[in-house]
Amino acid sequence: MIANDETDSVVVSANISSDITGIGGWDDETFIRIIRTGKAGTLHYSMPWIAFRNISDNDLKAMLAALKSLPPVKHQIVNGVKPTLCEVCGEKHGYGDHNKIASIIAANVDTKVFPSYAGTYASKDKDTAIVTLKDKKLWIRLGSEDPNEIELIPVAENEFNGSGLLFPITFTKNTSGKINGLVGHDLMPLTLMKSE
Repeated sequence: MIANDETDSVVVSANISSDITGIGGWDDETFIRIIRTGKAGTLHYSMPWIAFRNISDNDLKAMLAALKSLPPVKHQIVNGVKPTLCEVCGEKHGYGDHNKIASIIAANVDTKVFPSYAGTYASKDKDTAIVTLKDKKLWIRLGSEDPNEIELIPVAENEFNGSGLLFPITFTKNTSGKINGLVGHDLMPLTLMKSE
């Protein structure tokens, strides 16, 4: 989010997820045109489209494909209208009050495997996650300093999401079938390995 001192207007990054409220309806031609022209020069200077406009068509198509591979996030953002509080991101932006947190619908999965997911996970960069089992439900705490736990809700076999979780999570197995890590599916997937 950027506040412009001259006008006190607020500019918020657009939704670049694969949802239709983001770039889900864009094709290669649309994405290339917007990056090349900055939406006919109407994009705010905080989006450095001038620096990106000379990227090759193939690279721009690859960027769009990578963005569209991410999970969709329903999140309407419209700059240029009065900012209102958004329940989804907690910020004020245009159309903020039009956004509501969607309920996550739990999939019917075998919960007998849940105890094998519990444990401490870490990356080489010292990112951590602690997964616990309480009352037959999985909970995750991201980072060793964060006291907040988020319930992991199964949305498919071995795929979880949660209210307040920024990306879905899957667990990985070693060759003998034992849980050995988790992956946070963000633009740059975050892989954490389970401590023994």
